Amino acid sequence: MRLYHGSNTGINSINLAMCRPYKDFGIGFYLTDIREQAERMAVRVAKIYGGSPVLNVFDIQDDFRELPGIKIKDFGEQTTEEWARFVMNNRNHSFDNIEDILCNQDNKYDIVIGPVADDNMALLFRQYENEIIDFQTLLKGMVYKKTSSQYSFHTEKKYKNFCERWEISMGKQEQLIEYIVQDIVDMFSSDQDIGYDEAMNKFYNSKVFEKLQDKETGLYMESSEYV
Repeated sequence: MRLYHGSNTGINSINLAMCRPYKDFGIGFYLTDIREQAERMAVRVAKIYGGSPVLNVFDIQDDFRELPGIKIKDFGEQTTEEWARFVMNNRNHSFDNIEDILCNQDNKYDIVIGPVADDNMALLFRQYENEIIDFQTLLKGMVYKKTSSQYSFHTEKKYKNFCERWEISMGKQEQLIEYIVQDIVDMFSSDQDIGYDEAMNKFYNSKVFEKLQDKETGLYMESSEYV
């Protein structure tokens, strides 16, 4: 299977020391099986930190789940209560029951597979942590939402045994399109007072986005304000 990681540099190996803690599945290297999602991330990273967008491509053994010595937690494609508790525990800075099976702050799982907690879910986390909502309200807001998938790798040594990688520098047209998309989504999110992910989903389902993707229209060469 093929996985992708968007960045502003080529990544040859996993270095957990460079990974941020308190993410959905714990500190680790995160990839997706959705190429477009990784391309958007590459543009965002390059826009924030400089450099050019780079799409890192990883070919993973199809039978990696069956390999010996690798502990995998697979939540599937749908958000569930189990997944919600797992994400909440990993994101919680004060969570101290590290040995809990619904926690990966200690990297007990080599690979975790499951949905992404989007911006709207992050808002629910903050509301829960600030005691604005209770846990049941948090769960109701998170469970059964449509979202995208992610694969996180948490063990450096085992990653090399079943994975090959290379990188693709995004073309100029693709970069321009993604830069415009992100500018428009930022403006849309601010003007409509909605979350970034909600604004992104609405724009991606619009006729304007369809025209922007059609390079023959030349719309990608215009300014974000014009589009």
